Amino acid sequence: MLKIKRKHCIIGFLVLAMLAFIAVNYNKSLSGFASDVTVRVRSGINDKRKSIQTQINTVRAQNARDNFDND
Repeated sequence: MLKIKRKHCIIGFLVLAMLAFIAVNYNKSLSGFASDVTVRVRSGINDKRKSIQTQINTVRAQNARDNFDND
């Protein structure tokens, strides 16, 4: 019978793990990763822009109320 040594089992396990990793990440490429990062950065910038615009609108509304009270 064929004796399987512990070293061969470990090497076989590592090869199977690498193949599984490749199979799972087959469709992901560097351009896909860069695209995901770009989308996240843009959405973060848009969220910050909305927050700043909301603050500006709040200040303008308060200024308009103050000017209305003074008239």
